[in-house]
Amino acid sequence: MAVEIEWKFVVRRMTPLQPCKAFPIRQGYVNEGSPLVRARVKGATGFLTIKAPLDGISEGPSRRLEFEYRIPRDDAEQLIRLCSLRTEKTRYILPDGMEIDIFEGSHRGLVVAELEVDEGTHAPDAPDGWDWVDVSNDPRYTNRSLAEFGLPGDAPLIDEETLREVIVHSADRSPWSE
Repeated sequence: MAVEIEWKFVVRRMTPLQPCKAFPIRQGYVNEGSPLVRARVKGATGFLTIKAPLDGISEGPSRRLEFEYRIPRDDAEQLIRLCSLRTEKTRYILPDGMEIDIFEGSHRGLVVAELEVDEGTHAPDAPDGWDWVDVSNDPRYTNRSLAEFGLPGDAPLIDEETLREVIVHSADRSPWSE
């Protein structure tokens, strides 16, 4: 069984990132309900992902079943075009494995930090100069919910000037596929 265990934080304040890998992500949601079926283009690679919740989890990191399969990029692009619910973001991979997603479009200003962990791992501390809130089990911050319902009314957003500063300092945007 493939289980994703992940801490997820909405970033309220951040400092510029050190140079790190960065790549665009476009994704669309193929179905309604559960399990979630998502088509994604991540860098130069296409993926089809199926996610389903595990029952009874309300504290700590989120826990979900996750099955991810590489598919031809063109197929992923075509599937995304068929989807009415989509999100776009740029993902930055920090040296410690933390993934920072800076959303685009109608979600601009939303910054989410995620870290996949092993069972029993405590929440990581925010980097120096950062402030974040744990949303690991807040369904409003799943990418699917953001695509369908938009930003929650109380979502903290990072201002444009800070985003520009963060993006300029993390300039390693080489095409990257897994």
